[in-house]
Amino acid sequence: MGTLYSHDNIGVRAAERKLKPGDRLWVAGDKVSGDAYRTGNSPTNAAIYLRWADVDVAKSGKIEEADAHLAVVSPGQGLSMFIERVVKADFNLLASQNGQSGKATLAKLAEEKGYKDTRQIHWFKMEEGRVMPAGLEVVFDNDPPGHCTLTVKKSITVHEFLGLINSHLGFSYFGTDIFGKN
Repeated sequence: MGTLYSHDNIGVRAAERKLKPGDRLWVAGDKVSGDAYRTGNSPTNAAIYLRWADVDVAKSGKIEEADAHLAVVSPGQGLSMFIERVVKADFNLLASQNGQSGKATLAKLAEEKGYKDTRQIHWFKMEEGRVMPAGLEVVFDNDPPGHCTLTVKKSITVHEFLGLINSHLGFSYFGTDIFGKN
């Protein structure tokens, strides 16, 4: 599935791409080119919802449809993404695959590799060649390292934001990495 970066070494990749915090990776009218990844807890599309934390509201969980017409996305808020597949430095890669593994399979893999537990990260890649719609942009903020945000130029509701993403941009399931934890 390609190179997996840690928070410790993603800075090298950002420097290769000559990225600095505040740089716009894509703005309205640009064709998406290059890499931008989003993570999810399952292999279903992680780009179809926002969490309250994504819009700086002190609530937990995802924003449900009933609240999407009221909740607002402001500039700098939105979908959290990375310029490459990035994980914490203490994650130990055990396997990469297409699809999700059941709990029994993960427990067996952890035991075989000498770990107490495992964690799966499912990756979604922004589809290249799509045109960034008016009102949206991807901004590199490097917080945490390698991070960028698909955000808005002016405040709109979560419903409108997700509508723009779903009708103009796409995220494809890219694969799953399994990590060992002690």
